[in-house]
Amino acid sequence: MFGRVFLGLLTLISLLWLGYATYDRVNQGKQFNPEYLFGQEDGEVLIVLNPANLQLLSEQFGIQHTEMIAFLEQLNPDAIDDLYISKKRGQVLITTKETLDEKTILTVFSNQSGIRINDQSLSFGKLNGLFSKHAIYFSTESIELNKHPWQGLHYDKNSDASILQFSNKQQQPSVTDIYIKENGIIEYKTAVKQAVFGSKVNDKVVFSAVIPATVTSYEFYETDYLRFIDPELKKSPMNTWLKYGLVRVTVNGQEAIITDYIEGQEPIQVLYDFYKKESTDTESEYFEGEPLTQLMKATRRFYCYQVDDFVVISGNRAVCETIVGDYKLGNTLAQRSDRANEIYGQLPQKVNQRTVSGTVKQSVSVYDTNLLTTVVGGKAGSIEPTNQATTGSATSFVAGNIKDIHIIDENAFFVTTNDNKVLFFENDKKKWEQTLDGAIVGDAAIIDIFANEKYQLLVSSGKKVHVFDINGNEPGGFPIELDDQTNVQTPLFYRWKGNGFFAIAGTDGKLLQYDNQGRELAIVRNQLSEIGQQPVVWVSAGKPFIGLYGNGRFEMIQADNRRSLRIFDAREMTTIIKLPNEVKLFGVVNNQLVSYDQRGGITRYEKFVNAKLLPTINADKGIVVKDQQQLKLFNSGGIQWATLKLPFSDVSDVQVFSTSNGNTIIAVIDALENKVYLWKSNGELYSKQQWDGSKIVRYHNGALFTVVDNLVVRYSVK
Repeated sequence: MFGRVFLGLLTLISLLWLGYATYDRVNQGKQFNPEYLFGQEDGEVLIVLNPANLQLLSEQFGIQHTEMIAFLEQLNPDAIDDLYISKKRGQVLITTKETLDEKTILTVFSNQSGIRINDQSLSFGKLNGLFSKHAIYFSTESIELNKHPWQGLHYDKNSDASILQFSNKQQQPSVTDIYIKENGIIEYKTAVKQAVFGSKVNDKVVFSAVIPATVTSYEFYETDYLRFIDPELKKSPMNTWLKYGLVRVTVNGQEAIITDYIEGQEPIQVLYDFYKKESTDTESEYFEGEPLTQLMKATRRFYCYQVDDFVVISGNRAVCETIVGDYKLGNTLAQRSDRANEIYGQLPQKVNQRTVSGTVKQSVSVYDTNLLTTVVGGKAGSIEPTNQATTGSATSFVAGNIKDIHIIDENAFFVTTNDNKVLFFENDKKKWEQTLDGAIVGDAAIIDIFANEKYQLLVSSGKKVHVFDINGNEPGGFPIELDDQTNVQTPLFYRWKGNGFFAIAGTDGKLLQYDNQGRELAIVRNQLSEIGQQPVVWVSAGKPFIGLYGNGRFEMIQADNRRSLRIFDAREMTTIIKLPNEVKLFGVVNNQLVSYDQRGGITRYEKFVNAKLLPTINADKGIVVKDQQQLKLFNSGGIQWATLKLPFSDVSDVQVFSTSNGNTIIAVIDALENKVYLWKSNGELYSKQQWDGSKIVRYHNGALFTVVDNLVVRYSVK
C-alpha cells in the first residue's frame, strides 16, 4: 500500500517537474524570440542580416536611444549572425555564430569597455542583458512579451537588412528590404498591400530646362504618385492640368512649385475659373484661395506665372520672376551639366519621386505593389550652387514691356515701360511700381533736382512732368501739370548759378520754363514751329544758352533774358553734342558725316557707302556711324578713332562706355540673334562671350544691363 502511494507521489512530482521544466524552456525561448520581444511599441525594428554594414545601417535607421547607439559601436560584426534593433525602445537581440559562455561571449565585443558579465547576465550602462546559447538580449527596461506574436513574415534573407514597420491598424508589420550597393548607394524595397499607380518619369528630361542652376533643394513628384500620397489633390484645379508631375524647389531661400501641363490646357485660365476671378490676357496673375497642394506652404495667397510649357507658383513673387528669368536666359540645369549631375546623378533616371536637399539624396520608384527607394548613403553633399565665372553671372528682373533702363548704380535703377509704367529696383528687389496717366514722351533721365546727390527720375507723359525719387515720391510742386500744352519731347533739367530749371518742349514750338519747385517761370519765345529734339543747355562766353532743333533748323536762345541769338538751317541733324563753350550738331547727309557749330558753320567729313548715324545716350563719348557691316566711331572733331567689323547686319542698339579703369567699351546688340557683343576701341572683342539681350544695352561699374523678353537682365562683366 505504502509503495503504491509513494510511487504515485513520485509520479506526480515528476510530472510537475517536467511541466515546470517545459514551461521554463518555452519561456526562455520566448525571451530570445524576436516575434515575442518586438511589437508596436518599437515603431520600427531593424533586422541586420549583414553585420559588416552595421554602422552604416544603424546611422540610416535613426535609433532614438543614445545609449543603444554607443553599445552597438562596441560590437564585433565578425562574431554576429544578425541583430534585431528597436527604433523607439532600448532593446536589441543579437544572434551569434558560436555557442556562448562566459569566455566566448567576450568575442562578441570588439571593445569591452563598460561591459559587465556575471554568470548568465550582462550590463552596459542602463542596458541589462541575458545570454543563452546563440543569443544575447539587452534592454533598458522590463519588456512584456507579446501575447499575439507576429508570424510568417517574408523578408529577403539575401538583403543586407530589413526594416519591420508596425502600425496600430494591423498586427503584422510591413517589410522593407535594404540592399547596399557600390559608391554608398542604398536601395530600400518596400512591399505594400495595395498597388500604387503611376508611371516612372525621367524628370531630368521634363524639367531640367526650367529648373534654375542656383536651386538649393529639389523635390519631384510624378502625377499619379502625388495623387496617391496627397488624395486632396483630386479636388484641386491643378489636378486638371498636371501631365508628368511637378517639382518643388528652393531658390534664393524661397520655395516655389513648377509644373508641366497637358497640351490644350491654360492653367491660369483654369485658376481664374476656379477662384471666380475676372480673367485678363496675361501670363502671370495673383490669386487668393486654398493652396493647390499640400506641398505648398500654408498660404492663401500666391502668384502664378505661365511660361511656355511650364507653370511657376509661389507665395513669393520675386522667386517666380527669378525662375522665369533664368529660364529665358538659359541659366538652368539643362545648361549646367555639373549642377544637373548633383541633382540627377547616382539615382535612377526614371522615378516617381526624387528628393535632393542638403544631405538627403533619394528617389522612389513604383513597381506595382513594391516601392523601390534609392538613397545615396552618408552625406549626399551640398547642392549649394558654386560661384560661376564673373562674366557669366546674371540677375533678371521682371519689368513688363520695357522701354528703357535708367541707372543710378549697379544695384539701383528705374525702368520705364511702353505701357506707361515706372518701376524702381534696388538690391535685386522691385521696390515700387506706378502707372502714369498717359503715354511716356521721349526718354526719361536721371537728375539731381536739389544738388544733394539724392537722385530722381525725370519722366513725362502728355500733360504731366513727373520727378520720382527712389521711394516713388515726388517733391512739392510735382507733377507739373500742363494746362494748354502737351509734351512733345523729354523735358530738360539744368542748373545755373545754384538754381534748378526745367525746359519743356510743347506743341507749336512753344518752350516752357519752370523752376525746381514746379513753378512756371515763362514761355520762351522762339522762331520754330516745332521742336523735334530734346532742348540742350550749355554755357558759352560765361552765359547760358538754350538750343532748339526742329524742321531742319537750329535756334540759339539766351537763357537768362530768353532772347533769340541766332537761327540757321541744319537739315538732317540727329545728334547734338555739348562741348566746352559750344555745341555741335551731327548728322549723315547723302552718306557723308556732317556737323554744324553753334554759329552755323558746316564741316563735311568722311563719305560712306550706306551710312546711318546711330543714337547713343553718351554722344560726347563717341559719334557712331553704321556703314554696311562696319561701325565707325568719331570724336567731336570728326576724327575717326575706332572701326568695328560686325559679324551681323542688323543692330538694335549701340552704346559707348568707360570702365572704372579708364578703358573704352563699345556694346552692340545683334538685332537678329538677340546677342550683346562687347568690343575694345582697337576693334578686338572685349570678351569672346556673347550675352543674351535685345532692344537696349546699358553699362555701369562692371554691370551690363539689357532686355530679354519682359526681363531686365544684369550681367557682371568686370
